[in-house]
Amino acid sequence: MTYPASYGLNQQIRRVLYALKRQYGGSIVVYQNGVVTADAKTGEVARTKTATRIQRAVILPVKISAEVKHTVAMISANKQMLTGAGGGFESGQRLFIIERRDCPSLVLHKTDWVAYNGRKYAIENYEEYEFDVAYIITGKELVGESIGVAGSIVDLSVGDAMALDSQAGGGS
Repeated sequence: MTYPASYGLNQQIRRVLYALKRQYGGSIVVYQNGVVTADAKTGEVARTKTATRIQRAVILPVKISAEVKHTVAMISANKQMLTGAGGGFESGQRLFIIERRDCPSLVLHKTDWVAYNGRKYAIENYEEYEFDVAYIITGKELVGESIGVAGSIVDLSVGDAMALDSQAGGGS
């Protein structure tokens, strides 16, 4: 069996992502605005949004984001990283790395946003790495914007389900 020339590099990137997910892994949700339709008769506007949960994304603290981003870039070979002239990361920014195997149908856009730990992050910039291995997202925290306000998606979990009493509906 012959492998493409990129196979070894691809495997090395996946190993690094695996190690990062173990050390800095967490769950995020990527929200995407869908189609906006308006009913001509009633004037009602319907907006569709999709939410993609990534169970194990790499969520880097602000202080080490630049170092890891540079290291991953060196591994992916010949890819220049534009960290900005003299720039670092401001407070309120966070780096998210999503392995494409975890969400093969996800296609990012600049209008999408990320929810993590009850905070909302606008996608300021994102990069796709070679061989469809990963997305690296620079998110800027939207201070003062809540995830659960009217007009947005409320992310429910099992803990939000109504607890049912074993006697409810039994009737004796």
